[in-house]
Amino acid sequence: MTLRHGCFRSLLRVSGGAAGAGEGACSAAGLERLWLRTLAPGPARWLAWPILALVAVLFHAARECKFRIFRWGLFPRTRLAAFTVSVGNVAVGGTGKTPATLAIGRLLSELPGVRVAVLSRGYRSRNREWVRRISNDGALAAGAALGGDEAYLLATSLPRSSVYVGKRRALTGRAAVADGHTAVVLDDGLQYWRLERDLDVVCFSALWPLAAYRPFPLGILREPLGRIRNVQFALISGASQVPEEQVRQLEGLIRAEAPGIGIARIELELVGVSKPGERALLGGRGELTGKRVLAVSNIVNPARFWSSIERDLGATAVGLAFPDHHCHGPGDVSRMFERAVAERAHAILATEKDEQSLLELGLPHTTVPIWIARGQARLAGEGAGALEAALRDGVAARAAGGAQVR
Repeated sequence: MTLRHGCFRSLLRVSGGAAGAGEGACSAAGLERLWLRTLAPGPARWLAWPILALVAVLFHAARECKFRIFRWGLFPRTRLAAFTVSVGNVAVGGTGKTPATLAIGRLLSELPGVRVAVLSRGYRSRNREWVRRISNDGALAAGAALGGDEAYLLATSLPRSSVYVGKRRALTGRAAVADGHTAVVLDDGLQYWRLERDLDVVCFSALWPLAAYRPFPLGILREPLGRIRNVQFALISGASQVPEEQVRQLEGLIRAEAPGIGIARIELELVGVSKPGERALLGGRGELTGKRVLAVSNIVNPARFWSSIERDLGATAVGLAFPDHHCHGPGDVSRMFERAVAERAHAILATEKDEQSLLELGLPHTTVPIWIARGQARLAGEGAGALEAALRDGVAARAAGGAQVR
């Protein structure tokens, strides 16, 4: 399979469209757009290849050195007195880590007698403490400013779980265990080798062609693909948006590196819309059927969000993309309303990651409402049952003082 794939075309459109979100966003979007051009066939790829190859060698040599230091036991690793699962990836970009963390956190919290804590790094948060509790068994203790948009999303979407933020998750993990939690989920934790795990889950996106799986920045791999040989399960996102043959090819690539790995699919299904700050749905899925909406997003792959609106809610989506983790300002809101009026949109739909920053701005009352698209992550495919059983058996084994689940 070549790199002539719709993923590159859509990502180039998105990174170009995000340039109006401010000077910093413009710079970030410009760099991302330039890098994406080096992935696709053409002059930019061949001109940049020598520099990118040198960067790739240095980048991966440093990561391999760090990995071996922990593998050889030169740095201590922490073993928590709780069942520990990591969810991460070996590739850059949106691979469905957050939906996977939500699905696994929900499954664990539904087990009897299990208290779940999710450990997040708190990317782009204002937190300066080693350990910050964002929620406690579903009760919010801090907002998106202190926790970051992803941690806030996890806290509001997992009403039976707690969410902790801190760069050193060995410390946040100890705090969670001290607070009585019996299961811990590391969000984006595959490369956090300081903490031992009972189960590792790696996420892949079906939207990337196989030829993109080269070392970063020549491709999308931030870790060698062979690293998944020590992983128990792989979750594939975006499978419903590409031909089944392409998904099967990705599954073959994964199994070629890790023959014994379990493979399932992770899907984020939109179930309706609600007002910002409220969880009650407005009229269910049929509320927007046949209507035109402005779809606002600050995620890696907004095209997936736009297609989900059309598939799950029956609406026609006009996209307005901002950079990943973008914190909205007053100018962004004005731009949303202007675009919505120009497009004659019935409503503005934003992702759950956008919610808190929009609430903090104090949304004005206008003829075009801003709503939040609510989603539910679920596991599917052949390996879904095996992963659920591994979670259930792992919690029971740790409660009985057992060893790691393999």
